[in-house]
Amino acid sequence: WRSLVHGMRRGAWSIADQFPFAASHVVINIALARFISPASYGTFTLAYTIFLLVATVHTSLIVEPMLVFGAGKFADRPSEYLSELMRSHWQFGIAAGALLLAAAAVTDALGYGTIAPAFVALAVATPFVLLQWLTRRACYVRFETPLAAQGGGLYIVCLGVGAYLLHARGLLSSVP
Repeated sequence: WRSLVHGMRRGAWSIADQFPFAASHVVINIALARFISPASYGTFTLAYTIFLLVATVHTSLIVEPMLVFGAGKFADRPSEYLSELMRSHWQFGIAAGALLLAAAAVTDALGYGTIAPAFVALAVATPFVLLQWLTRRACYVRFETPLAAQGGGLYIVCLGVGAYLLHARGLLSSVP
């Protein structure tokens, strides 16, 4: 019985972590669809889709293996393992950023100038967004899901306030 309650508590913290991220992304997508032009929203959607493609590769190469090996093979030296993952993350982030900058240059050269700034913004933001995803999941490896949930709460507040301030100043745009 005690084990069941402990497992349910961990599950509740996982939901408390995941919900703010999922909810904030739904709300921000609805707000963007409502407050920016259809062309700008299309640009955002294209950039966001490419980000999700890059994020899937990052998750496959770094995050998912961390969840398996971090709690198993490297459980006795988590700091050393996480340091190596951070190094891998930044190498991936720099490579992804370079590819996104190249995509910006190509789209600009081909006359798709409205998409190029979105790619530049994506090149800058992607390593930091993926870092946040990695550190959240690292909390799971360390069995610190309450810390991940607290990060989720902070994230939804910062994203909401940031989006509101950008909208209030007329700066909300398709640049992700």
